[in-house]
Amino acid sequence: MKMQAYRIEVGREHGVSPKDIVGAIANEANISSRFIGNIKLAPNFSIVELPAEMPADVQQKLKQTKIRNQTIDLKVDPRGGEGVGRREGGGGRDGGRGRDDRGGRGRGRDGGRSGGGEGHRGRRSEK
Repeated sequence: MKMQAYRIEVGREHGVSPKDIVGAIANEANISSRFIGNIKLAPNFSIVELPAEMPADVQQKLKQTKIRNQTIDLKVDPRGGEGVGRREGGGGRDGGRGRDDRGGRGRGRDGGRSGGGEGHRGRRSEK
């Protein structure tokens, strides 16, 4: 299925997550979540890939949809989804989004338990 990148006017600063976006689009437009592609969150907006053949009435309904009390104002992304990108070798269950869309850093091999930082109860250096 051919996909089209759309810009929506809700992002990280509005407290939105990819799960919120998928839920709202799936419910309001009656689109199965498996037809919702990559999602890239930015501070004030997000890019989401949706079917290119989406009817005008569905697009209009989504334009007026609200997520976290913010009207999403769906419109075709003028940059064509640049920056949403897929990882080499295809997507996988997460649609190629990786951890970037969650707004946090990935953990290292030790699961984020390495030493240092404020509040760490490990060794102290004595001087």
